[in-house]
Amino acid sequence: MKNFNQFDQRLREKAKAEEIDMPQGFNERIDHLLENLAEAQAEQQIGDNKAYKSRNGRKRSKFSSIAAAAAVILLLPTVIAFTSPQAVNMAEGAISYFNAPKEFKYLSKQAEYEKYNAAVDLCSTDQGISITLNNIAVDDNYINVFYTLESEEPIQLLGDADTPEQWRLGWTAAHFWFKADGRYIEPAAQGETDAYLVDQHTMKGMQRFALLDQLEDNFNLEMYTNWIGNREGQWHIAVNVDKSSVAVAGNTVLPNLKASVTSGWGEKTAEHDITVKKVSISPFGSQIVLSERGENIFYNFAVRDEKGNYLPVIPAGQIASKIFKVDNSFEFIPKTKNMKQVTIIPIMDDGHSQLQFIDQETLLAQLNDGQSVKLAVNDSGSYVLESLKIDQEKMVAVLHQEGAVSVINPEFMPADETGQLLQCAEYVDHEYNRENGEITLTYYWGKDVTQEDLEEIKGFCYWTNYDFQLSEDEAITIDLN
Repeated sequence: MKNFNQFDQRLREKAKAEEIDMPQGFNERIDHLLENLAEAQAEQQIGDNKAYKSRNGRKRSKFSSIAAAAAVILLLPTVIAFTSPQAVNMAEGAISYFNAPKEFKYLSKQAEYEKYNAAVDLCSTDQGISITLNNIAVDDNYINVFYTLESEEPIQLLGDADTPEQWRLGWTAAHFWFKADGRYIEPAAQGETDAYLVDQHTMKGMQRFALLDQLEDNFNLEMYTNWIGNREGQWHIAVNVDKSSVAVAGNTVLPNLKASVTSGWGEKTAEHDITVKKVSISPFGSQIVLSERGENIFYNFAVRDEKGNYLPVIPAGQIASKIFKVDNSFEFIPKTKNMKQVTIIPIMDDGHSQLQFIDQETLLAQLNDGQSVKLAVNDSGSYVLESLKIDQEKMVAVLHQEGAVSVINPEFMPADETGQLLQCAEYVDHEYNRENGEITLTYYWGKDVTQEDLEEIKGFCYWTNYDFQLSEDEAITIDLN
């Protein structure tokens, strides 16, 4: 239990750093749960570049984050039983959450959400905080809830003033758990939220919850949480969901196909016995669900359709366990909704990347002429830079993927004329357009960065890795007919 206890200790230290008031008896309940949990451990693989922090507040990792499966169990709150839930059907209708002059994390899916959602207007109140479920949108892959949070006291955002506000809003927003027909829905490792303040007492928020298993077209759904911000309480809403209309618009197969694949490079090559449990093309996002037992799970692969298009795979947190099999969701972005096949091709690489430099003058000349800039990262794939904007607060780069690349967020980092990285940026955001595959990188400058510091930017660096191969002989093809 040594490694898991260390993980638990890090959770507690993070909680203290966020200045959250822990409820009485919290540590004792954690200790009691740990005594009865099977040993589980995880290791987060940290990349070479330590310069930037990701949205979760930790240093940026070149690889997918690995979280202990048992940690999910620790965070499950208690649930209130319910009877006669309100029936809701997925139909076309506006969602008030999008009625604000701002950029939304999932704006690229607004049309799909408003095509298939249900207006609910159910409220749960405790501890001076009311949660009203305004809309819910459910398909084969995701539960999306849109809500309004109203607090008697002014809403205090978690985190410090130097952290990007969007991150603080996400930390403060409600994080719900779900049950379907009385059974817990196993959560994916990644938690996805977005929120904004209407005023100091009102927050509008959304949560996107990945479904690892297939739910019936009609089911009773409970959403609940015991924590909002730093306030402990019980908030619970129940509905009866009919998603049959949106299910028709998707294409989901459950192949349960077992396969043996490899990853890594040379002496670090690892073998994996995986099960392809689910492949789904659906309005709210497409996903592949893989099941595997082991501490070093299989996550680095390319996805290709029947026309030879390589499809972006969005990096996200994963769960690993050497004791039991766990399921992980991998979201990918199709070129078309009428795909007939999905092929998973293992990527073999050594994990060691090198920085490639491009000077600013050459780059801006191409962009100003209306040309995109190709950034080759290996012999099989590239990122293509479409636009670049720099101001006093941040830098925003928009790219898209061409060919096969490792499942890792791209970087495009400021450098001086010699190619040395500049420590201007303290935080970086990666946002994926789920419709066209565009990737928006936003680098937030540190609070002490001056105009003179920004004038030192003479070029940019990105990661390349030419010890990269596609393992075509281990490719797995899934028919979607």
